[in-house]
Amino acid sequence: MLQLTSSVIYLVSLLKSRTTQGIVTFTRSTFHQMWFYNLGIHIVAKNIDQTVFCTWTEDQASRGSSEIFSCLLRVSEVEASLKEKDHLIIWTDSCAGQNKNFLMICLYQYLVQRDHFKTIDHKFPEVGHSYLDSDRAFGRIEKRLRKHQTICTPEEYREVIASSSKKNLVINMENHFRNTEDLPQKMKLLNRKKNLLKEKIHFRDGIKWIHVDEFVSYLYKESYDLCVPFLKVNIRKSVASIDTLPRDFYIPRHLEKTGSLSQEKIENLKEQLCFVPDQHKWFFEQILFERRESGNDD
Repeated sequence: MLQLTSSVIYLVSLLKSRTTQGIVTFTRSTFHQMWFYNLGIHIVAKNIDQTVFCTWTEDQASRGSSEIFSCLLRVSEVEASLKEKDHLIIWTDSCAGQNKNFLMICLYQYLVQRDHFKTIDHKFPEVGHSYLDSDRAFGRIEKRLRKHQTICTPEEYREVIASSSKKNLVINMENHFRNTEDLPQKMKLLNRKKNLLKEKIHFRDGIKWIHVDEFVSYLYKESYDLCVPFLKVNIRKSVASIDTLPRDFYIPRHLEKTGSLSQEKIENLKEQLCFVPDQHKWFFEQILFERRESGNDD
């Protein structure tokens, strides 16, 4: 039975890309909209019932595994309610590009090695049964959004998210995305395709449950049955690799934005700028300025 005194559950969902500037409805044209990303993490533990929303815009970063990695790491670092929890349980869908990949295993290796948690379990619901409590929180946000005729900036959107429930905490992910390029190599970890029994790992389509409780290995099974034994995977890069990370090991933040806007979206942004209220124009003017400075504005 789950002991909530020492365990915490993350129910993680990424809201379908939502527009920021495209919500402004001053004209009837069809716009190439700029997207606002919102990763909801519903945290459940003893005396804890809270949803944390990690938010960013399309020009700041994309919505792949590195961004999900950064959000989960940020929440684990700043959420005070997690400090005394030993066991993290994560439920997400099985999207390989975001949640079900080796980079996430590297994150769990890092969190266990750094004593954020002693054990981490990541479970993937059956396809078609992935509706989570964080999705319910998104529904409340959408209901609140319908009361707003226009939303011009990400900050306005964050205010709507925060006001939709007293349990909501909103994090602006600007300046908190980590550089995960070559992270497995830096951690001296290798994404092996076979377990210790020399059996092929059907990672994307087979795994239902991942368990991490030590560095340089992970366990997995292809069912939720407690009676089915886990299979072990050694991810140590070489025999000479150490069983711990150096004390000064650090996953650096990106110093620049990694997202991008298509030229079509930039052109639409220019066309709509005259309709944006003066107090909000600075946000879009800044994007256009950065585009010109980067030399990408045709």
